[in-house]
Amino acid sequence: MKSTATIFFLTVLLSADAIAQPNMMLHRFEALPQRNAVNPAMYFNGNLSFGLPLMSNSYVSMSNSAFKYSDLFRQLQDDSLYLDTENMLSKLKENNSLNISAGTDLFHAGLKIKSSYFGFAITEKVHFHFNYSKSLMEFLTKGNGAYIGKTVDLNTQVYLEHRRDYALTYALELSRKLTIGVRLKRIYGMENISVESAGASIFTDPNTLAITTTPDIMINTSGIESNTFGDFVMSQYLFDRSNHGWAYDFGFVSKINDRWSISSSITDIGKISWQSLVDNYRSNKSNESFTYAGIDLNQFWNDTAGAGAVFQSMMDTLSSGLDIKHTHRSYITKLPMQNYTGANFKINEKHETSLLLHFIRYPEQMQMNVSLQHQWQPLKWLDIVSGISMINKSIFNLGMGMCISLEDYQFYFMSDNLPGTVFPYNSRNVSLRAGINFIIGRNTATNTEAKRKSESVSPEKTE
Repeated sequence: MKSTATIFFLTVLLSADAIAQPNMMLHRFEALPQRNAVNPAMYFNGNLSFGLPLMSNSYVSMSNSAFKYSDLFRQLQDDSLYLDTENMLSKLKENNSLNISAGTDLFHAGLKIKSSYFGFAITEKVHFHFNYSKSLMEFLTKGNGAYIGKTVDLNTQVYLEHRRDYALTYALELSRKLTIGVRLKRIYGMENISVESAGASIFTDPNTLAITTTPDIMINTSGIESNTFGDFVMSQYLFDRSNHGWAYDFGFVSKINDRWSISSSITDIGKISWQSLVDNYRSNKSNESFTYAGIDLNQFWNDTAGAGAVFQSMMDTLSSGLDIKHTHRSYITKLPMQNYTGANFKINEKHETSLLLHFIRYPEQMQMNVSLQHQWQPLKWLDIVSGISMINKSIFNLGMGMCISLEDYQFYFMSDNLPGTVFPYNSRNVSLRAGINFIIGRNTATNTEAKRKSESVSPEKTE
């Protein structure tokens, strides 16, 4: 029970800083090598690029479908803060989600040879997803007193992974109208929490106030237990754990005519086998009910000699009733698969507009994000992208990004919700991506001019 309580507390703690990164702005930056991450058929306008650890690409973002920080922590006239749980609960829907993604490129390189593009990247990633019901938050803030004579559904799903991807990318321009791409990723897993089934209901008897619960708990973890760090060795942690997997990305870009083009990709088709430092927690009576009548408060408070024994008896009763089994068996998790599908319209030589749909699949739901974007290239070395997006049920998110490409290097920044990044306490979505790339042989013409030159020197390609 102590280990189970630790896992639950860690889950709640992590969810307080949940972050998500749907990469909506990145999809439109034609000058960036990192654009290839959302669609392996998209590559930058140049011959060679490479990036150094922590410099070329780092990102972090926050997303909450239900409420923002200022909805829970309210400010009084004397500037002090108070916890307004009622206001927070009023913002919740029946089903809510918190997400986290953060990462950085440890190395990347890309090479364009004629009609082929070759890429290699090593990327460190953290992804967290927490799906919870409104009734769960009400139960945590109000207790069971608000549900006397009622059954409350406490279902929740949790997924956390810390991994490193070693990725090989190949893209081929089949013709002036079609480019395809594929990426193979070898995955090294470092930590994981996976709640495969967390269905539970609680009923409070209106006469005796006894709590009857129907537990259904299955939690798998790897590298999470506190004793994991007792004999910590950095080299073993970074390279020698037996958590491995494979994943694949596929994509295409198709030019319909001189103005319209479409693209689509599927990323993270794969899984990870977790075998190192594994702990499993399973309720052995998932189809049975357990009733807990509570403790005698008079005995607990008045009999000081027996208070400790009463508390221990309570913990033993809960442990026995829930019957949590602790094992160390390896398990497999599927990666949250994503899809990016977009349509692009070229207005003139310097302006393009696009519509992007993004889907991410979790075990219990499919989440959709939508973005309308505009790319402007006022100068040969300057790209500006702006957009408005619906992200994690938050409709109005103003995105902005800029890329400056000089002779041998480029630096960039972007955010899917720039106002939320500047004022994070008043936003449900916060995101930021930035970096510096080194470029060799970059075509300094505008995007449209570069496309025309590419077509004119490839007369042998058929449509």
